[in-house]
Amino acid sequence: MDDQIKGTLRALVPAVVAYLVGRGYIPANLATEAGALILAAGAVGWSVFDKRRSAKVAAVAAMPGTIVSQDGKTITIVEAPLAVAAKEAATTVSGAVKA
Repeated sequence: MDDQIKGTLRALVPAVVAYLVGRGYIPANLATEAGALILAAGAVGWSVFDKRRSAKVAAVAAMPGTIVSQDGKTITIVEAPLAVAAKEAATTVSGAVKA
């Protein structure tokens, strides 16, 4: 999980749990378990989100003629040099064949 998200959860979860205890939604003796449950659910949600993103990147990388460059937060898809050369050659050949 990203450090920024972890830090945000560490700050927000205790506040949310304290609010829920104060309003009487959960008993005070279950506050620790409720906080652990919220953090565990967050970890599961992040894992699902991250795996879906990784699967999408892998699917695009598997496409012929593409190169996927991943530099942390952005994904850049560029055509492989051979694919560009093949397109240019096909354009040249098709132009020559057409008469």
